[in-house]
Amino acid sequence: MHRHLLLLCWLALLPALGCAQYETANWYWMDSSRLQFQPGVTNPVIPNAGALALPQYGYCTSISDPCGNLLFYVEPERIWNANHQVMGELTFPVPGPTWAVSWGKALFAIPKPGSTSEYLLFGRYLFLPSDFNYRLGYLTIDMSLNGGLGGFAPTVTVLMDSISPHFSCTRHQNGEDYWMVGRRENTNQYYAYQITSTGALPPVISTVGPTLQLPPSTTTYIALNSMVFSPDGRKLAMNFYYKTVDTFTYVMNFDPGTGMVSNPIQLASLPVGPIPGAYYKGETSILFSPDASILYRIQSSGFPNPINKKIYQTDLSSGNPALIANSIIPAVFDTLQASKITDIQYGPDGKIYVLKSHEQALSIPYLDPFWLNDTSDQWLGVIQNPNQLGTSCNYVSEGVKFFYGPNSDPGGYGPFHSLPSPPSSSAP
Repeated sequence: MHRHLLLLCWLALLPALGCAQYETANWYWMDSSRLQFQPGVTNPVIPNAGALALPQYGYCTSISDPCGNLLFYVEPERIWNANHQVMGELTFPVPGPTWAVSWGKALFAIPKPGSTSEYLLFGRYLFLPSDFNYRLGYLTIDMSLNGGLGGFAPTVTVLMDSISPHFSCTRHQNGEDYWMVGRRENTNQYYAYQITSTGALPPVISTVGPTLQLPPSTTTYIALNSMVFSPDGRKLAMNFYYKTVDTFTYVMNFDPGTGMVSNPIQLASLPVGPIPGAYYKGETSILFSPDASILYRIQSSGFPNPINKKIYQTDLSSGNPALIANSIIPAVFDTLQASKITDIQYGPDGKIYVLKSHEQALSIPYLDPFWLNDTSDQWLGVIQNPNQLGTSCNYVSEGVKFFYGPNSDPGGYGPFHSLPSPPSSSAP
């Protein structure tokens, strides 16, 4: 109780202390990897968190208070508190809800509007036994419980069923509420839920663009799809990703006042080139620049080769749909021999951080075996000037060293590593 009162007093003092924009200060992701951004410190540091036991792959999110004090972090199986203890399991008794196994940006934690202690954790859910009808819903985490370390009840509030892997959130134009937007599976319908202090309002439904549908055999589908908002909440991008076939990537307009989605533009596919023995290919991650003038796009082919070392840009500044659709600008080429770019995310310092990893490749003859002893996984690349086009974005391959989990690659799950999803789309 005393801890909770102190936390509330601290939160009340934050504006006077000048704290802001550090809700994403603590990054905890797969295989116990971690990094911490500190106000006034140029480079992030490795926090001392003891011996964690986070899974080797999957999606994740973490949230801190505006001054960067860790509140909790989440991985596919558990929610962890600030003391790195399990707050609760995310595998509930059957019959009941359980998390969908999904890759990419698949978890979002946001402050509940109007509350000083509650947070809403959004994700895709199944109810077991299940017909695999994925649902978009949320849990409520109450930080006033357990002496200020937080707790939650295993009760999922369902917003919609038949949700695709495409969902994301952004601030409402009113500065208080949020929008949670999701695409209904096998349709071109986008459901925008305004999240208020009293819960979710009925959805605003936009029907735009082509119908995106799974192939006849769902075994050829892999859920590395992403949906991201621009930091100002006025643009929305998503990619539609399959094994063995090209990705479809779209940029759309979003109205943060009304929740309407409009004006989809299909972007030209990125260069692929020869991919010996590739298991899949396509864009595994997308992200807007902080000023929303550029869309960053990662090309991946499934195994380490030169394609996996590149990040391209699409220039959005012209506002001309034809120019935007055909804009492909090489921006990043990682020269480390073994690195494979898998994800990108904003830091609270205004830079973009680049995650690299490997895949198990012992039986792939075209790879140089040097990569098996390489340590590039321990470094995040850094895009220092993300609002600049081309190589002017100033990419540094060995930008920041982070804690490297004991079970990290090689291990077969490199392409499914992702950096934590932010609490909302807002970048610094």
